[in-house]
Amino acid sequence: MKFCNLMAIWLIMLPLSASAEDAKFYWNDGTRLEFPEAGFTTKINMLIQPRYDFTDTDGGAESNSFQIKRARLILSGTFQNDFSYQVENDFVNDLSLLNAYLAWKPENIAEFKIGQFKTLLSRQFNTSDALLQFPDRSFVSDYFSQGRNQGLATTKDLADGRFKLSAAAFNGRSDGEGINREGLDTEVSAMLSARWNAFGKMNAFEEGDVTTTPEAALSTGIAYAFADASNDLDGPTGPGGLVGNDLSTINADITFKHQGLSVASEIFWSDFSSDSAAEANPLGVYAQAGYFVVPAVWELAGRYGIVQCDDGQAIGRCAGKDDIQELTLGLNHYWSKHNLKAQIAYSRLEVDPVSGDNLKTNKAILQLTGYF
Repeated sequence: MKFCNLMAIWLIMLPLSASAEDAKFYWNDGTRLEFPEAGFTTKINMLIQPRYDFTDTDGGAESNSFQIKRARLILSGTFQNDFSYQVENDFVNDLSLLNAYLAWKPENIAEFKIGQFKTLLSRQFNTSDALLQFPDRSFVSDYFSQGRNQGLATTKDLADGRFKLSAAAFNGRSDGEGINREGLDTEVSAMLSARWNAFGKMNAFEEGDVTTTPEAALSTGIAYAFADASNDLDGPTGPGGLVGNDLSTINADITFKHQGLSVASEIFWSDFSSDSAAEANPLGVYAQAGYFVVPAVWELAGRYGIVQCDDGQAIGRCAGKDDIQELTLGLNHYWSKHNLKAQIAYSRLEVDPVSGDNLKTNKAILQLTGYF
């Protein structure tokens, strides 16, 4: 029986199960089912993002299309207080499994998570697709982040949640290991990250100041990743492309929110050392800002980013290019914070090759987000 049919039967049976054990069945940022006596909870979320794109590329034909960018079902919850879980599937990409993990958080120690989930590099990559300020992530974040992978991570909260340390080990990067692929050898990739909320608790992984933060809030983070790059890493899974290559990446970010104003920026630097090609050190940075002209309803936003490709020696989409720049402007309307919103964006991507003319791609996007 197909996955969607199984899920439909399970969803229909939830109210029946709830009445059998006097469980709680309600909605709070998702459909929730709680069994107090058993210490078991389940939260069901759906993410739907239909959109319209118009694209105009220099020297190429114009194109426009309606599409479903994302259609996801996310199940998460807890068991016996110390354990939690999440399973997330995307229906757009043939029921692609995105997240599937179990986590254990014994009191006053740390959280230990094993399974498949997002790797630690890039704050924006680790921000949910439902909570982004623009329809798409920055090209800079997509280029340097290393996607989802299967592994083990541990996280420790300190100073009443204001300081967080994380460490993780994932399958190596040889022959396409990563999302939905098992490890093929004894190699592993390793990551470390730290985050500090300077002015008290804040959610740096929710873009835009949709809650109109009454007092200034600042969060900053740093991450380091080491991996064996592979010949299929590119775009959202990292700027790879060399065989027998070591890849080290450093990432730092900062986020500020206050009374409807939000500012966020990240910087990335990578070192590729290979037996078969010259060493390359691409550098990338982006900054974005937004302001609610009508509190919690209408937001204006802008973003600029650039990847310097080390005179064309970097690989992936950077190969043979001096730099790649992006400029994005957006207008957002929020009916219910990030749960229900409309986003209009204009994006310009300019590719500067080592030789030849620049290539410019202009895109207009209208996207609706429903996260229930």
